[in-house]
Amino acid sequence: MKIGVIAEFELFNSNRDLIHEPYVELRKYFYRNNSQFDIIDNLKVNNYDYFLFFKLEWRLLFKLLLQKKLDKTIYIQLEPPAVISYHESKKIKRISKIFGKILTWNDEIVDKKKFFKFYIPMPNNKYEVNVLFENKKLLCNISGNKSSKNLNELYSKRIEAIKFFEKKCLKNFDLYGIGWGKKEFPSYKGKINNKNEVLKNYKFSICYENQSHIKGYVTEKIFDCFYAKTIPIYWGADNIENYVPKDCYIDKREFKTYEELYEYINNMTE
Repeated sequence: MKIGVIAEFELFNSNRDLIHEPYVELRKYFYRNNSQFDIIDNLKVNNYDYFLFFKLEWRLLFKLLLQKKLDKTIYIQLEPPAVISYHESKKIKRISKIFGKILTWNDEIVDKKKFFKFYIPMPNNKYEVNVLFENKKLLCNISGNKSSKNLNELYSKRIEAIKFFEKKCLKNFDLYGIGWGKKEFPSYKGKINNKNEVLKNYKFSICYENQSHIKGYVTEKIFDCFYAKTIPIYWGADNIENYVPKDCYIDKREFKTYEELYEYINNMTE
């Protein structure tokens, strides 16, 4: 079997925190089972039996239409609408007419006919964490400084949280990631190479997905906290409790103000 993959090359190569490890393993799986698994461009469609799309390539889809191979295609929906606008439910349903199947995290559109449930895979990050609770700082945030025009984006909510905790407990709160600056964000400590090595030094972490008011979109962020034995303050999938037991995280939606949240975590014993 020969499988053509339409994706960014980096997706199938190891990177920071092994976040792409599941896709690297997927590629190895096909090789072990004597299947060809190649990232392709627009010129090589004749050589493959099936096609996995991680991004839209209209020229390639047109070629597959002419060759009557659209039924051999699968589109894998990775990002939320806040990142890729056409991943909004109505739009992805329209796009689905082009493909044979859609793998989606979106619980609201899974029908097991055209749309099949896709659990965003997690890397096998099993670290040994030996930082004592009393030696940990209170809170951190690890994320990039990004923006989106989507009404339910959570990038701006991360900034609200950062600004609050910088004013409330600057000495006990740290910010990491790309796109921030020390002048505007005094808690900023710079980029990191290994998320676990940073997270394990904090009792709590702001753990916001890129978007709220969607069901089934659960990424590596909350599991990164678990690997590091850090409590996530979570905001994202509306039905997160269907995926993670409620006593494993703090639900940001249960606090009306950040002042309430601060009092809650600051007074929590081990």
